[in-house]
Amino acid sequence: MNQLRYHYKEIMADLADSEILSDIFSQLLGKKVTYVKKSTNLSEKIRQSNYGLC
Repeated sequence: MNQLRYHYKEIMADLADSEILSDIFSQLLGKKVTYVKKSTNLSEKIRQSNYGLC
C-alpha cells in the first residue's frame, strides 16, 4: 500500500508542477491561455504530506 501512496503522490505533485490547466484551457478555447497558479510550492506540500490531497 505504501508503494501505491508514493506513486499517487508523485503523480499529483507532477501534475501540480505541470502546465496542464493552461494546455486544457488553450485547447478548449482555441487560443493560447496562461493559467496563473495560486501556489508556487504545491508539489512540495503534496510530497511532504501523508496523502496526495493537502
